[in-house]
Amino acid sequence: MTREELALEPLVNWATHVVPADIPGQVYNHATIVIMDLLAVIWAGREEPEVKGLAKWVTDHRHDAEPWWRGVILGTAAVALELDEGNRRAMGHPGSHILPAMLSVLPELPSVTWEEVLFAFVVAYETSARIASGGTLRPGSHPHGTWGTIGGAVAIALLRGERSGLADTVRLASSVGLATAFSAPQEGRTVRNLYAGISAMMAYFANEWSGTISGIFAPSDTLFTMWSDKGLMDGIGTDYAVTQNYMKIIAACRYVHGAVEAIERLSSMNQLQESTIKSVDVETYVPAALLGGVPHNTLSSKFSLPYAILCGLRGRGHDFAAFHQPLHLSSQDYDFMNSVRVLPSASLTALLPGVRRTRVTIYLRDGVEPLTLEVDLPLGEWDHPLPDGALETKWSMLLSDYPKTIDLSILSLPVLREFVKNFLQSCYAEL
Repeated sequence: MTREELALEPLVNWATHVVPADIPGQVYNHATIVIMDLLAVIWAGREEPEVKGLAKWVTDHRHDAEPWWRGVILGTAAVALELDEGNRRAMGHPGSHILPAMLSVLPELPSVTWEEVLFAFVVAYETSARIASGGTLRPGSHPHGTWGTIGGAVAIALLRGERSGLADTVRLASSVGLATAFSAPQEGRTVRNLYAGISAMMAYFANEWSGTISGIFAPSDTLFTMWSDKGLMDGIGTDYAVTQNYMKIIAACRYVHGAVEAIERLSSMNQLQESTIKSVDVETYVPAALLGGVPHNTLSSKFSLPYAILCGLRGRGHDFAAFHQPLHLSSQDYDFMNSVRVLPSASLTALLPGVRRTRVTIYLRDGVEPLTLEVDLPLGEWDHPLPDGALETKWSMLLSDYPKTIDLSILSLPVLREFVKNFLQSCYAEL
């Protein structure tokens, strides 16, 4: 065993031996909300061109009955809109790597219960988020398709009742992470969304091949520049990562949300107009400070702080269409965005992961004192929650064309099975 495999043993042992009754009811309640949110995001994500293209390829090659291809489509849809939940401790998106993998195998597991689904989701989330929180991603890499595969693999193993070989499954899942590029979405390349789809596929195969192919948990060589087990087991069984997540209502990278909130509040308090603004500084942490580019298509707009500032100033920072419809930017728009400076701050970076502070400063043309506002945590964090009704409004919008009403009050295994059926039928029927 490697040193890191020995260090991981306590967490894998916990995931192997924990039972449903060990997990408090409020954890399951919150997990249900997270699953509901992901279902809404996945459903709306099926309309994205890359998801439709994948569905067409799958049907053209007669792979539509195969669970691993279901996982690719579901996983890609889960992240395509940039509205999927995330976890600041893990610095990524556990849920959108776990639920698609689970949904992909549900049709093959007729005897599984709703309680088992919730249990698998919570344990898989906890396992992958704790592993991720101990690592620092390689410079230039994107978290999608890396450590999230571990969560998907753990979830499938639990649904199948195959816990005795969980250590082998985790080692194999951690060995097949992708070589990802943080620059992909900034360049508008939708392979970034495919990362999560491939992750769901590899989570499936990590289970299929476990015991046949031996993996290695060597995260400092593969997933991260460095990984430490310090704090790995702190609060295990009492502090659940799934309850310490964030939910998104801005359809853009989480790293721009603080800037959107800051510019909207400054604009509201000071009745700002674009013509009165000389320039804007956005001081923020790394990696958020990498998002200083000007967008050229829809995906890149979700990863652009200058564009987020422009939208926020115009009162469209929370407008789904602003980050979803094809871009139609004028020369005036580009001039304004080019006046936005994005500045990395070592002091703000040092506050991670507990605080994600962004400082926005507006310089006015009339030479008066600059206007400055800081946001420590954007709305949606577990310790800075969204206002009442915000999630329900989001779900209603994303599920507006779902065949039946679906909400928290009826969420159950039959609803989940029907969702998979409707999702796939919709993807394939529209080809």
